[in-house]
Amino acid sequence: MPRDARAAVRQKISLVLRVKGTDVNGRPFEEDTRANDVSDEGISFHLKAPIWINSYLTVDRISPYGETSEPARALVIRIRTEASGVQWVAARLD
Repeated sequence: MPRDARAAVRQKISLVLRVKGTDVNGRPFEEDTRANDVSDEGISFHLKAPIWINSYLTVDRISPYGETSEPARALVIRIRTEASGVQWVAARLD
């Protein structure tokens, strides 16, 4: 079966996000970023803070007026580090 046949339908969307969690050194972080894409089950985005796979993060959507949505809990399931050091993160929304 082709890999894409198993993947959830993803929509390219540019939501502004505030991501909170604990980095690989055990320090709390808060970082604003943008969603790359979303599906019914998950979301992907870039982070500068180094994190671990299987970490739990809190993800809030930020409106154009600066208001945040109800926070969602997300489990990191994939990380790809780019040459710039920025991480591409895929997370499953709980």
